[in-house]
Amino acid sequence: LAACSSKPTDRGQQYNEGKFTQPFSLVINLMR
Repeated sequence: LAACSSKPTDRGQQYNEGKFTQPFSLVINLMR
């Protein structure tokens, strides 16, 4: 999760808060 989060955060924190917030929840659910 840290590696995946490091990529979007490096690109832009604002983008992560907008478009990456929804898919991130799904990814976490799939990983779990």
